[in-house]
Amino acid sequence: RLRTTRAAAGRERGVARRSRSGVTVGARRREGRRMRAAPRAAPIATVLRGRAKRKPRVGVSGHPAMAASTSAPFFTVDETALADLNAFLRDARELVRASDSNAKKKTPRAERVTLVLGNEAADLDSVACAISLAYALHEANDDASRAYVPVVCVPREDFSLRADARWLLESVGVDVDALTFGGEIAFGDASGPIVHDRLRLVLVDHNALASASEYASFASAVDAVVDHHDDEKKYPATAAAAVVPTGSCATLVAEALVLDRSALAARSETATRVFRETGPPTRLRAGDPRAALLLAAVLLDTQNLNASATRVHARDEAVAPILASLAGTGDPVRFHDELKRRRFDQSGLSPRDLLRRDYKQWRFVGDENKAWDVGVASFGVPLGNMAGDARAIRDACESFARERSVDALALMCAFDDEDSRAFRRQFAICFFDKKGDSDDARFICASHLQARLVEPGGALSLALGGLEPVADETARDAFGGFAFEQGDPKGSRKKAQPALAAFFENASSSRR
Repeated sequence: RLRTTRAAAGRERGVARRSRSGVTVGARRREGRRMRAAPRAAPIATVLRGRAKRKPRVGVSGHPAMAASTSAPFFTVDETALADLNAFLRDARELVRASDSNAKKKTPRAERVTLVLGNEAADLDSVACAISLAYALHEANDDASRAYVPVVCVPREDFSLRADARWLLESVGVDVDALTFGGEIAFGDASGPIVHDRLRLVLVDHNALASASEYASFASAVDAVVDHHDDEKKYPATAAAAVVPTGSCATLVAEALVLDRSALAARSETATRVFRETGPPTRLRAGDPRAALLLAAVLLDTQNLNASATRVHARDEAVAPILASLAGTGDPVRFHDELKRRRFDQSGLSPRDLLRRDYKQWRFVGDENKAWDVGVASFGVPLGNMAGDARAIRDACESFARERSVDALALMCAFDDEDSRAFRRQFAICFFDKKGDSDDARFICASHLQARLVEPGGALSLALGGLEPVADETARDAFGGFAFEQGDPKGSRKKAQPALAAFFENASSSRR
């Protein structure tokens, strides 16, 4: 049977399970490098209901054929496959969570637990990859002594700030309550679910553990890496690494799950390296909820395969239509636009929430062994719109710097211009003088290091396509003149981080 949902306009939760109209998959076409939209409005999701009972560890045990229709849902979900995925997520959480209920429920312990860690920003790409790869490893694994657990590396209460990711998971039907979040894993205690010597890590959407990460002490336990950022090469030499500069990390995960066996060896580093101990992964079938998750990540990260706006690789272009077909996405442009709307609708967030919703932090060791703790916050409103006035923006940055104990805080925002609708990016940098007290962070204006960091022709300016002072007076006042328009709309945090690393690794504390 087929069931469809058509959510009311503006409804925040799109879990599709309420209406009765029939639906199918619309046509998928390509125009240039972008995926073309279907012309009509569409329900959020179709739910495919198979008669087969759920079988643990099996992705899609069967599903009915989809009939033709002009309507185009965002995606199609097989309920059997969804039930399997949610059961896996619940079992994984029970295995590692910090709770005495494990003993009461007699949750079986694996001899080796592998955490599949998304990055510390927990954006949609990271979450989709962690869930999809962990489940694929679980399906391919025949060793009962091993277990795989996907981890969303932010506190559970912070996940609501990722509006696009939460909307997608809830719309697909993924049980968010069953996910494992940062701070929920019991390790380090011999009586707990995880003991140090049997913990392994797989990193997705990043290739180096942040110094402030709760998993930093387990850096030597990294078994595998799947990532599309610049390779910092801080993982063990023995780790299976698939680090390729695609537009989306989801492309590298999806390739392993959608390519046929003959293509895997030549075209998927993830399949040949990360699955070297388990055997090849099971291919996705139509209606598998992971197809919708991975497609959403590819579309958002590449701005719907728009090479003029961001980095797009030929491999992103190749995998997107395959995922769209498996997900039953008849209108990928509308799907992308809805995801983008939810990601950038941050008008109701406080300055602190804007700073923490998509935040990463690194420690760079410079001259005289000075350690620089540097944070980068990404959000979707102009710098001058973070708060009502410059003082409030500055106060929020100082408070956040104290909370994170950073020496410098970079702010990177991306948004569509209200008038021209052109995509724009802005950059600002704050330095703080902690004066030996880690609980005190005083905002420094016009420091020597700030001027050097953003100087024309410098590594950061080149990475971001040039930096021109913003016209907005509130933003200029808030950051002491160190607020800029980026020349390159593709200049995301992925490009800024290597330039920041190069700068601070050659910076001296005596030249502040």
